[in-house]
Amino acid sequence: MSSTDNTPEIEYPRDYGLRVVGDNVDQLERDVVAILERHCPKSFDSSNVTSQKSTSGNYKSVRVRFRAESAEHVSVVYQALSGHQLVRMVL
Repeated sequence: MSSTDNTPEIEYPRDYGLRVVGDNVDQLERDVVAILERHCPKSFDSSNVTSQKSTSGNYKSVRVRFRAESAEHVSVVYQALSGHQLVRMVL
């Protein structure tokens, strides 16, 4: 896509949500929270974290929200989460 198309630009800072899917272990949620606290110390509120087990019980989905300062900030958080050993995908 070229820079002259009509795609709206995303304005930062803005609230941003991610869903982290990983192994169904309690450590997953703790580690996700720790990663967000490290990368978003001023804007992440761990009381807003929710999680849900998959129907099969093999996986857990952890939803988080944080204040993204820039597209690069989102990328750093995404990379930190997706690189974790318990994480299968970040949406």
